[in-house]
Amino acid sequence: MDVIFVPLIKSRGVKNQIKINKFKEQAFMVCFYVVSWSVGFYLAYHSPYWLDSSQFWIGYPHLEISPGIKRFYLFQIGYWLQQMVYVQIEVRRKDYLNMIVHHIITNMLMVISYYCNFTRMGHIILTLMDFSDIFLSLAKTLNYLKFPILCDATFILFVLSWVPSRHIGFMALVWSIMVDPFKYNPDSIWDPANGVFYTETFRVLILTLLLSLQVLMLIWFKMILIILFRIIKGENLKDDRSSGDESSEDEKKEK
Repeated sequence: MDVIFVPLIKSRGVKNQIKINKFKEQAFMVCFYVVSWSVGFYLAYHSPYWLDSSQFWIGYPHLEISPGIKRFYLFQIGYWLQQMVYVQIEVRRKDYLNMIVHHIITNMLMVISYYCNFTRMGHIILTLMDFSDIFLSLAKTLNYLKFPILCDATFILFVLSWVPSRHIGFMALVWSIMVDPFKYNPDSIWDPANGVFYTETFRVLILTLLLSLQVLMLIWFKMILIILFRIIKGENLKDDRSSGDESSEDEKKEK
């Protein structure tokens, strides 16, 4: 990152070390989400459950998964586990509590879904989540690089991608959990020896975690709309989650 990203942001006249570190972080996230979403989308497109939620339940348990999907899933689990550590060592943001709750829920869902052979739905949810994050991180990098018009345009793309992926598509999958099991697997079964972990209690647990995640995303969506309103009014994009240290450093420089 120091070889590519640091010279890039310094070429734009940025000398604030906090901003340089934040730029490196967001530039890395752009690369990560582009690769993660591209791989996830490719695997989903060539899977039997592409645009067919019934395949989440037909033939359950799905004990065998392709090597590509297994690598993708384990890669994502590793990433989100390290995010639990990273959020503790980075400068505290205003939405720290939301972030830590989000990471706990995400890790619980990923580990449970992998262990209990529900990777098909988990794969689609991960792919949906990664898509909008590409534009958010890209907007932040453009902001640090002092490209305000491109930054605002990218943020608008982020908003347009957030709604269908984080609310419409996500809730469609939640709806599938609520109604489809009764169509394709009407009997609750608990048979760990054969990889079957589906019971009504398990279904309620997964729904509770997913709906809690949706509540967090609605809270963030409110913040997103506030920022979007500022852009419409002609103000520069500012991340409301930014840490106090960065703001204080900027104020000192202005003085």
